[in-house]
Amino acid sequence: MSDINEIGSNQEHTLITTAIVTSFKSSYPLLRFIGILSFVCCGINILLGIGTLISGVYILDMFDHGTNIGVLGNEPAYTPVWLSGISSIIGGVIYFFPALFVYNFGTKLRDFSQTNSMPSLNLAFKNNKSLWKFVGILCIISTAGMILLLPVFVVLFLAISAIKG
Repeated sequence: MSDINEIGSNQEHTLITTAIVTSFKSSYPLLRFIGILSFVCCGINILLGIGTLISGVYILDMFDHGTNIGVLGNEPAYTPVWLSGISSIIGGVIYFFPALFVYNFGTKLRDFSQTNSMPSLNLAFKNNKSLWKFVGILCIISTAGMILLLPVFVVLFLAISAIKG
């Protein structure tokens, strides 16, 4: 058995070692499993968010009878529950895309390892690139958001402290 497999058309030759192909064959089941597990987590996250929105307000209203709480004493008691439910739904939607990229990466690696089809390998790594591009953009947005919101929270904290005396 040769250590190098030649894959591709006459115009495009790619040499892939047997170790790389073996690595692909052992990786794709785990990638697909992680993708499926991630889809399940997305669904659970979204369902928990919806459940929080539906039940949280009623439960708080049963016990608080509309009591106003919060930093300034005039926010409804269910505001944190509402924000928590929306955040959970948004998180589930955002988490869907990395799950999709990981699942597709594993599926295309499986296709490649079964057929030695170069387009399948190209699509696999296109999904891998999309995954890391999405993660990178999300990190940039999160970091920028934290940097921009920090002064807002400091000013808000100081204003509330001044109001409360």
